[in-house]
Amino acid sequence: MDFTIFPPEFNSLNIQGSARPFLVAANAWKNLSNELSYAASRFESEINGLITSWRGPSSTIMAAAVAPFRAWIVTTASLAELVADHISVVAGAYEAAHAAHVPLPVIETNRLTRLALATTNIFGIHTPAIFALDALYAQYWSQDGEAMNLYATMAAAAARLTPFSPPGADRQPGRAGQTL
Repeated sequence: MDFTIFPPEFNSLNIQGSARPFLVAANAWKNLSNELSYAASRFESEINGLITSWRGPSSTIMAAAVAPFRAWIVTTASLAELVADHISVVAGAYEAAHAAHVPLPVIETNRLTRLALATTNIFGIHTPAIFALDALYAQYWSQDGEAMNLYATMAAAAARLTPFSPPGADRQPGRAGQTL
């Protein structure tokens, strides 16, 4: 979508607020990543403890059967961290777009002033001021549209993520085809 087709009032209105929801979401994903990494570490520690005390073919089969689940936890932790990073990029893009936009009250003042001058433009006395306001408004239009286009591009790029797999999706069944 090309945001330069929309007037600056539309674009400025749609970029109000803050990046706080993005930052909260990024933090939640980072926390999930940390928890999953911790779980993978504990999982491996427990399995190693079992293998040390429980020897023989059953121990080897059990270790092989649970290895894909540990790998899934590690992979999911990495993906969760990647999601956190991507959301942080979107938050940064949002903040940059917000900072680059012309504040809505500035645009409204421009339009109201132009309207007041146009309605009292007897014999063209306000024509130069009207042209100046229109030129400024055109700059607002361009500035807001470009800021939104950049934000949309960065957000779309950050939204491209590796899909999550369910646990055991790539797991090979054990010798008897048993599942956990």
